[in-house]
Amino acid sequence: MERLRWMGLALIFLVVSLLRSIDAIHHLIPDPGLGFQLNAWSADLSDVFVRYYGYPQVAPRAISELLNLVPLSQLTYWATALNSVVVAICAVVIAIALTPIIGLRLAALPGLSLAVTFPAHEGLVGNIWAIRWLLLPATCLVVISDFTRKHWRASLLLFIVTGLSHAYIFIPAIVFMARAWVERDGKPKTALHGFALTGTTLFQGYAFWTGPRSTRLYGDSTAYWPWTGSGIYWLAVFILPLGLALISVGFSIAKSRTSTENWSPHLALSLQATLLAITSYLQLGIKSSPAVAGTSVSYAAVILATSTTGQTFGRIKFPQLVAFATTLIMLILSIRYFLASSYLTNGLPWSQIVAQGVTKCKTTTASQVELTYFTNGDFTNSELLTCQQMKSWVEWFFRR
Repeated sequence: MERLRWMGLALIFLVVSLLRSIDAIHHLIPDPGLGFQLNAWSADLSDVFVRYYGYPQVAPRAISELLNLVPLSQLTYWATALNSVVVAICAVVIAIALTPIIGLRLAALPGLSLAVTFPAHEGLVGNIWAIRWLLLPATCLVVISDFTRKHWRASLLLFIVTGLSHAYIFIPAIVFMARAWVERDGKPKTALHGFALTGTTLFQGYAFWTGPRSTRLYGDSTAYWPWTGSGIYWLAVFILPLGLALISVGFSIAKSRTSTENWSPHLALSLQATLLAITSYLQLGIKSSPAVAGTSVSYAAVILATSTTGQTFGRIKFPQLVAFATTLIMLILSIRYFLASSYLTNGLPWSQIVAQGVTKCKTTTASQVELTYFTNGDFTNSELLTCQQMKSWVEWFFRR
């Protein structure tokens, strides 16, 4: 019965995520475009461990290897479907992790927030190549709960996949090791989890600090302050991750003062949310993809911190009032920015672009075609493919 409940919840998250991608499913995501796919064709399999934009991103690059098995015209459909599956899995993991602490009804909210979080509107809806920002929130929630003890194999897999794909794995790794120390937990399974987190942290740290990019991945173009005409969306992306994190820290500290427990999952999650918000801001500035992780973790921290805090404001329980107000803000923003932005749905459908390229190869003497999949004023994103590549896309995977 319990397994059916989680499968039903995962199905809800999957449907919600697919609904967000109604328009995006027809278009190739501008960033990184065909970057991973072309690399998967031309490079060796071991190159999935090579840095991309500053650090290794093994999971999305490994998925790109598999996506080269599907016809070129169907690439966006498969990528979007896989993205939605990852969303559903990570969201239900969050719900499972929090349910023993705050109950299913409240635990479902942070899970749902990952599926509908408003920052994804700009850069993450249907984007399989940015799933590292989905894996990280699930990892942050798992390390503060008993999920690792009840589902140790799933936890180990999550830690390894996230650790091989995201440089910020050090944040949940610190919390996990601190918990093991506080609780004097030296069990073999805990040690195995700690080894996976520590090992991948060292892996990411070495790759990150020895690479050509170390701190500001976007150089002088990094925006640290809302710009003129940025609008409500970018203001929310700028304010909410750290704002919600600090609110959760306040409630968590208040609860910890009266608690006799050695381990406080509320405070641990609040500190993770704060560290994540600050780290991503200092490194990346105001960016929508990092805000997906930051907002999701911060919102979960608020729900967790206010769920068992008993201060009242008149006849109203103040923490619950804050949780309700936060949920309302998240709901309004998620509805307003539910569907993918024009950045993710710009231009002709990808299948039509490919069809035009194939037609050009068949009806002209051209040896290569330019596939233009994004246009914004004078700025365009396109890829040059040879006609032979267009015809034999399915064979690319086997041409190593």
